[in-house]
Amino acid sequence: MRFFALESTYPTPEQIKWLEGELKASSNNWKIVFFHHPLHWSGDRHGSDLLLRDVLEPLFVKYNVSVVLNGHDHFYERVKPQKGIAYFVVGSGGQLAK
Repeated sequence: MRFFALESTYPTPEQIKWLEGELKASSNNWKIVFFHHPLHWSGDRHGSDLLLRDVLEPLFVKYNVSVVLNGHDHFYERVKPQKGIAYFVVGSGGQLAK
């Protein structure tokens, strides 16, 4: 199992290049990526980050990422696997949204 942490507020091309290199080099059966902004989210407060999804999800699929963990909204959500990847929003670190 290997974890990959990303900074998703201001993603840079260098970070994306680094991630691709690390995912490609990893022979781990489980690859788990975690970052702040969810790519898939049904909540009405912030919603899915579609621009980030366009950049990251192809890499996740290509390099067999197993799980993606996100926060941002202060709810728990388990999304039906998307393209074989389990997405979780685990934003329980702060005050509940009203």
